[in-house]
Amino acid sequence: MGRSIPINTHRSDSSSKQKSLALILVGFLLISVTSGCQMTKADWDEFFGMNKSDDGSGSTTKNGITIPSENERDDIIRVVKIINTNPWLKFDPLGSKVDGFRCTLYLSAPVVGESGRQGEKGVFGAGTINVQMFAVEFDKTTKREVLRELHKWELDRDEAYKYRAKKAEALGWGYGLRLRWPDGLDVAGQKVAFHMSYRRQDGSVIPSSRPTIRRVPVSGV
Repeated sequence: MGRSIPINTHRSDSSSKQKSLALILVGFLLISVTSGCQMTKADWDEFFGMNKSDDGSGSTTKNGITIPSENERDDIIRVVKIINTNPWLKFDPLGSKVDGFRCTLYLSAPVVGESGRQGEKGVFGAGTINVQMFAVEFDKTTKREVLRELHKWELDRDEAYKYRAKKAEALGWGYGLRLRWPDGLDVAGQKVAFHMSYRRQDGSVIPSSRPTIRRVPVSGV
């Protein structure tokens, strides 16, 4: 049997508490008016102990402690990357060349639907997201294209937090990555490939599908 919660039938106590709360509210209003300042929403939340941060991930901050949401997991079984045909970014407003790219990333974990069927949905990872950027070069010996790593981003849970989506999509909760490569890396006009993986906290690595190849424009976007 579940734990029962007693219902307070003493109306006089409830009424007394409501009156006390009302007097406190009136007092704060008088202070804010007479002092010429206004209480912001943050002030009210602080007063009532409701410091809650909801960025769509469901994580809650209470009394300085961050409580991970049910959408944050580490049992990732699939990494899905979506890179459109024109993913290029220019972070340097004074520069003339592309210096970054954007993409959508989903870390899928197993879920059980309402019908009881097993499936998977995108969640936020507690581990590390790895993004690799390669130069696509032609090997004259094998007469095949080969990949040479140019740069690698490692985003742990805290570093990847800012890229979390504000709402879930059809594939679940995802990340909107916007990554910049080093200033000294000149890939204008070249073919590059992107590959992504997720490293669980136990050290196991879940890779995405084969690398996605795109050609970097010569000039800025």
